Amino acid sequence: AVGTFFFLTVVDAKCKMQHVKPFNRCLASGFKSEIEDCVATGEGKLKKWQTKRCAQVEEILKKCDYTCKTVDGGWSAFGEWSVCSAECGGGSQSRSKTCTNPSPANGGQECEGEDEESRTCNPEPCPGQSTFYVTRYIF
Repeated sequence: AVGTFFFLTVVDAKCKMQHVKPFNRCLASGFKSEIEDCVATGEGKLKKWQTKRCAQVEEILKKCDYTCKTVDGGWSAFGEWSVCSAECGGGSQSRSKTCTNPSPANGGQECEGEDEESRTCNPEPCPGQSTFYVTRYIF
């Protein structure tokens, strides 16, 4: 059952990859789709054979569970902190997250905000490093 699910997932992804671009061209040419939220963006008059071809592509995408609903992006969890840039005396490290939970799709919004954060690390003085400073005054 797991193998079947994986196979169907791969087939669906491949199906969508192969047919979404031609379908988007159909919509841009004025093709009126029956798929939910798929709106014709063009006002051109399609020839009979073009309409037929677009309808064929649409039927394939219906079988792939394709939708034109917009999906706004969401942030993943932050990854692990990077290695500190210094062993002592203060350094910095960073970690990042991606806009893949979910990824924006069908014109959905990108994630807002920063995809990386940083912090200081290893603030302890290095061996032999003075923790006080001498100021020299010239009179």
